[in-house]
Amino acid sequence: MSAPIQVPVESTLQLKNILYATDFSGYARQALPYAEALARKFGACIHLCHVVTPSALAVSAPEVAPYLYTAEHESSAIELQDMAAVIRKKGMQVQVQMPSGPLSDVLPAVIHENAIDLVIAGTHGHTGMKRFLLGSAVEEIGRVASCPVLTVGPLLSLRHEIRFRNILYATDLSGESRKALPYVAAIAEEYGSIVTVLHVLPPGHETPVEKRAQARWKSQEMQSAFGAALDQVRHEFIVDFGGAPDTILRVAAEKRAALIALGLGNPGAIHLRSSTPYKIMAQAHCPVLTVR
Repeated sequence: MSAPIQVPVESTLQLKNILYATDFSGYARQALPYAEALARKFGACIHLCHVVTPSALAVSAPEVAPYLYTAEHESSAIELQDMAAVIRKKGMQVQVQMPSGPLSDVLPAVIHENAIDLVIAGTHGHTGMKRFLLGSAVEEIGRVASCPVLTVGPLLSLRHEIRFRNILYATDLSGESRKALPYVAAIAEEYGSIVTVLHVLPPGHETPVEKRAQARWKSQEMQSAFGAALDQVRHEFIVDFGGAPDTILRVAAEKRAALIALGLGNPGAIHLRSSTPYKIMAQAHCPVLTVR
């Protein structure tokens, strides 16, 4: 039995700049209330961002590319300024970012130049596959963003004030998964949330007695590893058995989680549609925070 690894207690997390990425779709607009809520709570500036990317039509018909670019640039600028005006009326800081080029090239630069602490984006499904497919732009954001990303999926229905009363922090106890902990603790402190720390063990042929022993041992390890970092918030530790995506989604539903937090070791995992993070983001009924 290896000694449990202590997670150092981080200083209070600061969210000063939040980037809201939008393609102006209805799914993207579902994410805006979360950007506003977190910006208001942490006193952050919202950066409204729309990336003007080369269109397939422009590639196939380059003679019309300048006209397409001008039309999209002008219409996007109007939409962003209208959104910014509404946010300013609510008393919040806002800036507009409208870079041009491939998303994978320009987004990292925007994040770096504006010291972005968090990216928020809405995800959307393709026809007939909404439960399983995310928009390719959000996949790309998750792959290239150097800061945490909060995704708001197609199954979320926002009916109440955003309070994050219950947060599910899923961890495999690796160093990568622990990267989400400071964000979980900071949000929980601000909102008075209850944090459920979940560790999922693969199903096996253990007897019920053996499973209880495993769960008890892992719970003690989680308490030693995470207890100090969460001592300012209400929290609980749960060990469950099953496939990771399905178990995380089930426990999130049982706990009525308003946020699921995941730490990522491989940022490319979001781009793999068979991966645990991808399945959770596509099927969750609440926002999903991924940290790498």
